[in-house]
Amino acid sequence: MLMFASIQVEGQATISSVSEDLDINHFKAKHTVHGDMWYDHYSSEPSCEYPKGTGRYVNSVSGLWVGGFDGSGILKGAAALYRSIGVDYWPGPIDPVSGGITAKSSADWAKIWKINQSDINTFLSLSSKTTSTVPSVILEWPAKGNPYAKGNAGASLSVSSNMAPFVDVDADGNYDATKGDYPKIKGDQMLWWVINDMGNTKTSTKSTPIGLEIHTCAYAYNRGSGVDRMLFYEYTVYNRSSALMDSVIYSMFSDPDLGYPFDDAIALDSARRMVITFNATGKPTDPLPLTAMTYVEMPGDTYPSAMQKVGSFGFFENSPSGSLRKPKNVNEYYYYMTGSDADGIPLKMGTGAARIYYDANASWNPCDSALAMGDKRFLINSKAYQLAPNSSAKVAMVFMATDTNGHVCPDLKLKDIKDLADTAWEIYWNPLPLSISKSMATKQTFKLYPNPAESSLYLETTAKASKEESIRIIDALGKTMNLPVLRTTNQFEINISSLAAGVYSVIYFDGVQSSSQHFVKQ
Repeated sequence: MLMFASIQVEGQATISSVSEDLDINHFKAKHTVHGDMWYDHYSSEPSCEYPKGTGRYVNSVSGLWVGGFDGSGILKGAAALYRSIGVDYWPGPIDPVSGGITAKSSADWAKIWKINQSDINTFLSLSSKTTSTVPSVILEWPAKGNPYAKGNAGASLSVSSNMAPFVDVDADGNYDATKGDYPKIKGDQMLWWVINDMGNTKTSTKSTPIGLEIHTCAYAYNRGSGVDRMLFYEYTVYNRSSALMDSVIYSMFSDPDLGYPFDDAIALDSARRMVITFNATGKPTDPLPLTAMTYVEMPGDTYPSAMQKVGSFGFFENSPSGSLRKPKNVNEYYYYMTGSDADGIPLKMGTGAARIYYDANASWNPCDSALAMGDKRFLINSKAYQLAPNSSAKVAMVFMATDTNGHVCPDLKLKDIKDLADTAWEIYWNPLPLSISKSMATKQTFKLYPNPAESSLYLETTAKASKEESIRIIDALGKTMNLPVLRTTNQFEINISSLAAGVYSVIYFDGVQSSSQHFVKQ
């Protein structure tokens, strides 16, 4: 039998209104300092707009769930669900001495740091790096040892341990932008923040604290290709308690309201550790995409040779009663994280009118009229792991959307979202090189010809060959094309004869910086 202990209050942190948007590409997605995202709690409206600027929304709420048993066999959990139900996560890191967090510390850390690659370009181009010339987002970055670190409302932060990632130019182990150090980011825009499950009473799972400290990184690209339809999420989960946590499951919850929410259907693509959302009865004229969430990293994954299977798939309904009710305590949360209903009965793929979801790799038609539709909520669950004291685990997700060319039944193109997912996996495990500004590009340019090209493409550079040097050819979806490349003294010959006609990008990395150009394959 599952057990949970009485609530223990570790702090008295208050709920913060601080949020930040990830908005560099086709999405405009809101994130809060309490770990929930894609919903505006003050307007009570969804806030994952796609395409950006259209006033259309493709998801309403999402967040990370963590659950497991301590050394005494007590079930504990933490989850981002609906703010109207409760809050389990609070801003800020856990104090390494006291093992808790004060209300003031939580308030000071109630910030999401947002940085663009253009900010770093500006910083790198500075001839003199002082507190007055360095952009504030770089000067105040919450990295270890930063004497200028600042949080919410300009509060000074003491950062004594590893927090936000950075490039340690002077290799002294501490961050100081006036000495040349700068944030280490992924994508063309990145958000970074830290949350914990000890700031106050947990009113969502009603669990006692685990001692979780979670470093969250959300990022996106803007490259004029399919990668612009993706949002990347990385969670590094630390166990700051003295207890070994067993049977720990990491789940990503999502309430995928795709336009009108009550005609949504969902499909599990087990091969890609992915859940697809589509409109089963939408009007043919509705400009709707397919959306999907894919679990790109679990603890212990080795890409691409040893990727684990998803632990389970879970779902529940917008109902206060019944076996698929909204969870009310940590027992019910954890049951959903194991692929069971709220009473602990394992869920099974339905048939006929009872069909709730289907495997996207199945042969039958996903637009079958018997497919159950409605206001869906789902979870992608990892396998169960141990999380030792003072250790960490990393999990990562990608949320993506196709174009809006009427992806509704009966005209459902699952191949579009599967292709996008395959690209997302490749880019997550092999991140695109960071772009550089025109001012920096003048330090190292390359010549590309002929353009258009038919069979061979030539790239000339003045850079010396290095072990880190690389060339990548990217198609319109953002997928890397594997092509033969021959290097001579200062020239690369790329055999493009196998490419289909279209527009492609060449990304050249000389070992220090990268730049890109487009070309047309005839």
